[in-house]
Amino acid sequence: MHKKDTMINLLRFLRLLSLVALALFYIGCSRSYIVPISVSPAQTVYSINKKIEENIVIVFDKNINNVQKNVKPSSYACSIHNFPVNLDKSLALSIKHTTELVFNKVVELDEMPSSEKLQELNSIAVIYVKLKKFYPEISFVNHIFANCVTKLDVYVTGINDEKLLAVEVGGFGESDGSPQGIIICNGGELILSEAISNSIKDTMEKYATILSNSSMIRGYFEYHLKNKNGETIDPPSSSKMPF
Repeated sequence: MHKKDTMINLLRFLRLLSLVALALFYIGCSRSYIVPISVSPAQTVYSINKKIEENIVIVFDKNINNVQKNVKPSSYACSIHNFPVNLDKSLALSIKHTTELVFNKVVELDEMPSSEKLQELNSIAVIYVKLKKFYPEISFVNHIFANCVTKLDVYVTGINDEKLLAVEVGGFGESDGSPQGIIICNGGELILSEAISNSIKDTMEKYATILSNSSMIRGYFEYHLKNKNGETIDPPSSSKMPF
């Protein structure tokens, strides 16, 4: 009886030891694969209109430059790993470079300017951009698959707070594959990076298209330009938007 009890206790001990060893194995194997991020402006502006040959001021909400996500795979495979994403200034630069495709010159400020400040900068309007959603995902089932949703809130106001545009702009991007020579899990950061880049680029193309094709924005600039030159035309319909 004594020997039987000893054997049972030994088996329990070995089982416990194996569970501890397995846990330590997974902890030791867990890694963080940092996702490289690139500036991804629009490549094309879908508009029949010419570039607006005027200056525009752009202001970013503070969260634009402080976007960090620790992405965990939605699949069981590779679920012990982390894929940290830090957009840093890449999103703001993507937006600024895209805006330069629509306007002659883009001036970035840290806060909403006064009418006097806009006049100093030879501008009559300001764009305010806020990040509404940034949701990257990755999974490892048969191959690596990643996708990302990016959404922005965009407001454009005139020199006297006239409401020229208020719109949500969103984009989607995806990527998949198993890079040659790279083992499972390792290499997922590259696939996720491409999905994020595609998402931002899609958002930027929609953003540029909306800006360029806005009759309110173009009418507002045309109105002020002609008034400046001594011509008289009716102003575009607008309303106030406080910030």
